[in-house]
Amino acid sequence: MRAFLTFLVFLVLTPVGVAAQTQDTTLGEPILFGSDGIKKIRVSIAGMLDRFEQQKKTRVWKDTLKELEGKQHAQQVRVINDLFNKMSYVGEATQHYATPAEFIEAGGDCEEFALSKLLLLREIEIEGLLLFVKIRATGQDHAIAVVTLGETLLGLDNRREGLLTPKEIKKEYQILFAADKHLSFFVFGSKQ
Repeated sequence: MRAFLTFLVFLVLTPVGVAAQTQDTTLGEPILFGSDGIKKIRVSIAGMLDRFEQQKKTRVWKDTLKELEGKQHAQQVRVINDLFNKMSYVGEATQHYATPAEFIEAGGDCEEFALSKLLLLREIEIEGLLLFVKIRATGQDHAIAVVTLGETLLGLDNRREGLLTPKEIKKEYQILFAADKHLSFFVFGSKQ
């Protein structure tokens, strides 16, 4: 599944003529990001996942999972996207990622939106990737979640209502790198 999703993201979203370089950081430093940036992100996400395991038994989490029961996967993805998009955006102050419970309580930045969506989706057995992107129109760094339903790739973005199609993702974003549930990172193109 991981290889298929990564290949699908690469195939659908990488601009023609750009050779994407990938490297799992478990094997060493990524080629294009020589700084400690990806390592810091990985450590922060790992810490959040540890806290999340302790918190996921909260009432809000259980109630949300119960609300999703009996719905088709496409409807579940829409409900999760809409639910988290109602949360408060709080600009990034630190590289400390909030758990979904912390995010629901206090808000968060784009990474918390995307991570919370992906964690809830994983609870209902829908896998996805966390994409770190650059917004083409503004040059601003951003993060979104992507999932596949069958052969359909969908983007979940806190800046937009509804789900993004691959064409919309490709038009609006330059993909910098992606992370899967194992915190393997895949680097795409260059960070320009």
